[in-house]
Amino acid sequence: MGSCAPTPYRPADRPHQATTEQLGRAAEDEARALWALLIETIAAFGAARDEVYTPDAAARGRIAAVVAAAPFGPEHWRRGADHQSRLTEDPEFFAPHTPALRRLTARSLLIRGELDALPSAEELQALRSARPDAEIRTFPGSGHFVHAERPEECADLVRGFLKA
Repeated sequence: MGSCAPTPYRPADRPHQATTEQLGRAAEDEARALWALLIETIAAFGAARDEVYTPDAAARGRIAAVVAAAPFGPEHWRRGADHQSRLTEDPEFFAPHTPALRRLTARSLLIRGELDALPSAEELQALRSARPDAEIRTFPGSGHFVHAERPEECADLVRGFLKA
């Protein structure tokens, strides 16, 4: 299945006369628009959306079992969804966080699935620029929920990272 992620807006496409502040606002506006498009696209998938996030059927089953066994009910899920919705209304949600990455002093590990559109190539490059020492591990054939798709390998990776 191909990626449904929208094509990112590349910095080279922006007018070179724009000020840094204008570029920052444009990036935030673009991020909002892309987020809205992502939510709309995911909604269009309906029940099949889980296949986009987690291509592996067995992993989807494990996630469904965890959700079903969760010690809270629909009200808690609704509140979580409401909270997520409010987060995206916060202007800081879409602001570039690269400066904050540069201030980190702890070692960094990013775990991602090869089939996940997040983070984008541009976001990975920003991380590499801000944190050249960061470890980036990509799990082949995995989607958004690497920890559910490859739990043992993911746990081993995190344990090894923390012990190092």
